[in-house]
Amino acid sequence: MPNLDDLLKELKNNKEIEFERLKKEFINDDVIIEMGSCEKSFTEEWYIAMAGQKFAGQNWKTGEDWKYTIEDYPQVAKALAQNEHTNKDTIQYILFFAKGLEKDDNTKSLGYSIQDLVFAHPVFPEARYDIFEGGADFYESMAGSLALLPTMLKNPNYPPDALLMVMNKVEEINSNTEGIIKDILKHVNFDTQPSKIENKISKSYAEQFYVDGQYKIIDDIVLLLNCSFDKVEQNMDFKTITTKSGVQLEDAWRFYTIENAPIEIFVDEKEDAKNIIEGGDFRIEFDLDELIRKKIGRSEQMEKDTLESLENLQSQPNNLSLNIIAEIMGGDDGGNYEEEVKESVVGGGELWENSSKDFDSPPFESYSLEKLGNVFDGSYLKIEGTVQEVKMTVNGEDFEFEYMYLDKASNELK
Repeated sequence: MPNLDDLLKELKNNKEIEFERLKKEFINDDVIIEMGSCEKSFTEEWYIAMAGQKFAGQNWKTGEDWKYTIEDYPQVAKALAQNEHTNKDTIQYILFFAKGLEKDDNTKSLGYSIQDLVFAHPVFPEARYDIFEGGADFYESMAGSLALLPTMLKNPNYPPDALLMVMNKVEEINSNTEGIIKDILKHVNFDTQPSKIENKISKSYAEQFYVDGQYKIIDDIVLLLNCSFDKVEQNMDFKTITTKSGVQLEDAWRFYTIENAPIEIFVDEKEDAKNIIEGGDFRIEFDLDELIRKKIGRSEQMEKDTLESLENLQSQPNNLSLNIIAEIMGGDDGGNYEEEVKESVVGGGELWENSSKDFDSPPFESYSLEKLGNVFDGSYLKIEGTVQEVKMTVNGEDFEFEYMYLDKASNELK
């Protein structure tokens, strides 16, 4: 008798078992008889694995051939939809089967999942005139379906004319239509120039991405920075202190410098990314009096509205966006607050060391891990840094540029 456990293991591990071998070793009479005495869960697992085989369609040639199997084991239909080699007839059949699953609350979610997979299946476009009675074009009817299009557009064989139909159906630019248009512009089958798009709304939106005769969609811009921070702690102290040389310093205060902090920021606008990349070393400075007067700590300082309200905020380059500044502070996770911390005392318009070098004894309690939370939550006085690496996705392809190739990253952002 066949060892079904070993056969199932091979079905799972090797998706390209040749049909002759499938028929001889996996679908023979002995196997079918033995399967009749198996637990239902094993049988389901078996058919799910079989549905993922590259050459399964040579035995189960139509959707009808799978009818009773998927009725007993609906997950098999999902496996068929996930198999890029499943034929058109079967894909069409399981689409209608999935629609039926929607009627039952227990299977509704699975039905939606199967439909999503069917719409993205490479062979599905061949059935565009076979879905509706009378041969109506499925893609034309779906051209304005904002809910389904993000899934449908994952199909690598989405017809070029159908992509243009979607572009010409756009009624407004919003978060939903933006994503859909970008997916179309990135699609391998879309090469229509903006001038050939009849819809003025989508045409105008597409023009901004048309560079040197092709569409260029840049997503997921990530900058890796090396930063240093000058910070004060929450509820900072002001003291009158005396130096070793007898100089009295009124309202002296202390700040901390955190060095070599690795910061990762996500940038939405490519112009913002270009500005910080091309600007070289960057610097951001805040006015302590203004921060104290407005009671601004780290959490408030990271908000764009707060940054906009600051009168004395300075940055270099001066076109550094507030979004970037907020992202840098938000990217500070406190990881360098344990070791890379220096202390400085400000008094009489000069900087002093909080140590026995400048004072008989340190005027402020020395930094320790107990202070980490207060310093982390305190305000930033100055941020300095450099861009170390740039990552981005261009038309779906990932790119990485290290420090010595930042010029190439800037060129890619044009």
